[in-house]
Amino acid sequence: MATYPIENYYVGKLNIGHKMENISEDKPMSPEDEKLNNIMYWTIADGAINLEGISFEESTDLEKGLIYDRLFTLFYRSNKGTYICLHNGLNYTTSGETYCSELQPLASFLPKLSADPEITPNQLVPISTAKWLFKTLFTKNNIHLYNKDRYPIGNYHLANFKMCIAKGNKDCNLPQRLMLNSKGIDPYSGSIRFDDPSGKETHYNYYNVVLMWVMNCRYYNINDHRTDGEYTISGDGSQIHVTGELKDNDFYNLRTWTSTPTIPHVLGVQRRLIKKQKKLKEKQEKEA
Repeated sequence: MATYPIENYYVGKLNIGHKMENISEDKPMSPEDEKLNNIMYWTIADGAINLEGISFEESTDLEKGLIYDRLFTLFYRSNKGTYICLHNGLNYTTSGETYCSELQPLASFLPKLSADPEITPNQLVPISTAKWLFKTLFTKNNIHLYNKDRYPIGNYHLANFKMCIAKGNKDCNLPQRLMLNSKGIDPYSGSIRFDDPSGKETHYNYYNVVLMWVMNCRYYNINDHRTDGEYTISGDGSQIHVTGELKDNDFYNLRTWTSTPTIPHVLGVQRRLIKKQKKLKEKQEKEA
């Protein structure tokens, strides 16, 4: 099986541009648009994420006369400087009517501790493994990316998490938002909009999440694999407010309990707490 350097795998947006002149209810779809639509459907069917209703980026570019379908997908950077979409096998560049954008290394989203599999910076990885990592990170629960290392229960904390998701029509933290969505972690107060001094809209989501205290007085988010320091460095207004430790009674009704749970164990507790919160919210809405 052929393997490739992990640093050449990227995640990001595939922006599929349709010419406005070709889109009309009064005439049949042009062969060009039919081809683009087929590419979009194939790409989604193979594992890409449709960003319709998720991305804040405008779907219409009047200056270029284009309407975009936007997907979040996996790319491989070739020696020629192009990016091969691994969900459809086609080559793209960062410009043109159909192009890729907001590219970030796949490896930057992997767990920073207790990782399983542990992937080193220079490791060679087959495409099938890269696609599995993409799927596990962004569309499934990341419980399968952690090993069975144990940590004292006092290291785990509950927190309110404020995440910047958009500035104007520019997405912020899109991969991290997809990682939270894939675990069923919905914002508890929805998207909140603020206007900064320049008049640009900034949107935030507010979440309840489980963190883990790690060395050097840092909290590590076991859901999106960043530390509180990385939110501060990002400068986008995202921040964490720790509300308290995860308690023994949060583990009740589980088959096993231990004073030194693994990260997968705690992710299971988090799922239980999320379901409990959703049921409570539904009950409150019915009684209102």
